[in-house]
Amino acid sequence: MKPKVALVGYGRMGKEVHEVLKERGYPVVGIIDRGDPLSAMDGADVVVEFALPEATLPALRYAAERGKRYVLGTTGHDEGTMEEIRRLAERTAVLHSPNFSRGIALLKVILRTLLPFVEDWDREVFEIHHRWKKDAPSGTALSLARILGERLAINRTGMRRKGEGGVFG
Repeated sequence: MKPKVALVGYGRMGKEVHEVLKERGYPVVGIIDRGDPLSAMDGADVVVEFALPEATLPALRYAAERGKRYVLGTTGHDEGTMEEIRRLAERTAVLHSPNFSRGIALLKVILRTLLPFVEDWDREVFEIHHRWKKDAPSGTALSLARILGERLAINRTGMRRKGEGGVFG
């Protein structure tokens, strides 16, 4: 028997996750979007969240109090929220990732494998998104930048200048 799932957030990703769950035969027993009661997750075994960052703590607290497993795909949390997520993960199972795609998982493995051989190279994360992207830089870009061992300059504007970053010509 497949676990019953509740969704928190019903935007682009929430709707996509809902479709995949339906196609694969997982029962979706609750959908919680802005203003909906958290009690909609009561019948679920697992909660999957792709929402705005401010939705995370109320929903995760509610789920943790009821022993619900939690899959968290929401990004853009501040450090205080991340600390609370870590505390709540001591009470219930929480899987948190800024990106669940196999391609990004493979890219992370490749980056970690290559880093010892390219330590003196300049590194940069460059991303392009659709116009509706809520967080920039994305959680994926930040996680890749952490692997590269550099802080991401998120306030950069304008085009790259010729010769910038030690590349000439």
